[in-house]
Amino acid sequence: EHPLARDYVILMKENPDEAHQVLTDALQVEPDNVQLNHLMHEHLKTKRDLAGLKNHGNHFLRFLLNSGHEKESVEVFTNIQELDPNYKMNDIELAIKMANLLRGRQKYKSTLMFLENIEKEYPNH
Repeated sequence: EHPLARDYVILMKENPDEAHQVLTDALQVEPDNVQLNHLMHEHLKTKRDLAGLKNHGNHFLRFLLNSGHEKESVEVFTNIQELDPNYKMNDIELAIKMANLLRGRQKYKSTLMFLENIEKEYPNH
């Protein structure tokens, strides 16, 4: 467990804005730390910060997909899609990888929603 995880729980109760800043600072030092990224994802989801969630999600999903964390990738993507059904990833190769994972996990509705209008968003592919 990352030492910040315990501090984060306390900070969240006392000062959510400071908790956000502490996580942001920690992720600048350790951008690929899975636990810190999960904390940030949950933090943004709890705050219902859709812009932050989508922005962080693009980085976090790239990391998860490229490092073989398939289950976590689907969970993070599904969380974002629940708040924004029109969420699209900003990288076509990763989007296709995610669509295949969703389909493989029999999340057909999510797959179809995700792929809807993909040809308009990535006209050169």
